Amino acid sequence: MNIFNSILILTLIIIFFCRNWYIWELLISFLPYIAGGIFWIVMIWMIYCIKHIFLVNGWNIQNCKVGLLFLILFSILCWLYTYEYFSFYQGNTFQTIDSKDTIRVMYANIYSKNEEYESLKNTVERGNPDIAIFVEFGEIHEEYLSRYLNNNLANINEYQRIRLAKGIMALTKNTIENIGVNNEELRREYGYFTTIKNQKPYYFYTIHTSSPISNYYFKLRNKQLTEVKQEIASKHQNLKDNIIVLGDFNTTPRSAYYKAFEKQFEGNLINITNNKPIKTWDFWEMVKINDKKFWMLPKLRRNLLSYLPVYCHIDQIFISKNVQIWEVKKIHIDGSDHEGFIVEIAAS
Repeated sequence: MNIFNSILILTLIIIFFCRNWYIWELLISFLPYIAGGIFWIVMIWMIYCIKHIFLVNGWNIQNCKVGLLFLILFSILCWLYTYEYFSFYQGNTFQTIDSKDTIRVMYANIYSKNEEYESLKNTVERGNPDIAIFVEFGEIHEEYLSRYLNNNLANINEYQRIRLAKGIMALTKNTIENIGVNNEELRREYGYFTTIKNQKPYYFYTIHTSSPISNYYFKLRNKQLTEVKQEIASKHQNLKDNIIVLGDFNTTPRSAYYKAFEKQFEGNLINITNNKPIKTWDFWEMVKINDKKFWMLPKLRRNLLSYLPVYCHIDQIFISKNVQIWEVKKIHIDGSDHEGFIVEIAAS
C-alpha cells in the first residue's frame, strides 16, 4: 500500500511541476477532475488510516508516522491543484458603455462536419453580432447559409464574408480588412484583420492551433502559439492598440505553453473567459457527434460514462487593457463539441 501511495504521490508531483511534457500536459488539462480525484483519495486515505493503521495494526507509532506523512502530502497536493484551478477564475470588471460605441463579437468552433445548419443560422440570428468568427467553417456551411448571410451579415460587397485562413471565416456587418498572411508550414494558419468603429481601429487575431493528439501535433501547436505570440509582439510593440486575440488555442490555462503566451504580454493582454469555471470542449459531445467512430463503445455504456466530467477550457479570448468589456456570455453550438462566446467590447 505504501509503495502504491508513493508512486501516486510522485506521479502527481511530476504532473504538477513538469507540465511542459506532452503526456503531463494532457493530464494537467483535466486538472479540476484530478483535483477532485485527489480530494476523494484523501478522504479514502483518512478512512484507511483510522481503520487499517490504528484499528487493524494497533497504535503502532511507525504506522502512525507513515500514515500522517501520506495524509499531509495528499492534502498539500490537493490544495495546490485546487488553487491552481480556481486562481485563474478571478472574474472581469464590466463597464457601462454606450451601446453605440460597442462591437458585438460572436466566436465559435462550429466543427467541420457540423450539419446543424438551421440551428447555426438561428444562433447567429439570436446573437445578432456585428462580427461573427467561426473556426472549422467549411464551404458546405457557407453554401447553406449564403442566402441568410447575404441578407444579414454581409452587404452587397461579397468580400464582407472573408475567409481569413484555412477553416477560419469572418462574417461581418462592418467593413474589415484582412491583413494576415497565411503560413503553409503551420498547417492551421491564424487570421489577422482590422476593423474601425467610431474612428478607432481594432485588431483581431483569430487562432486555431493543432490539436495535440500526438507528440508531433503537440510540438506543432507550440510552434503555432510561438508564431502568433511573436507576430503580436512585433506588430504591436507598446500593446496600446485595441487588440483582440481569440480562438481555439487547444491548450488550457494550466498549460506551461499557455502561461508562456500570457507572460509574453505581462498583463497587457487579459483573458476575459475567466469569469467563472467553465468548459469549452466536451469529450462526450465529441463522442456523440462522431457516433460511427466510437462504434466499439456500446451506447448504453457510453451514456453511463457521459456522466464523467471529461472536458476542459481550451477556447480563449484575450483583449488589450484599453478595451472595455460590456458583456461576456457563453453560448451553446448544436452539432459541435465546443461552446462559443458572445462578447461586447469598446475601446476606451
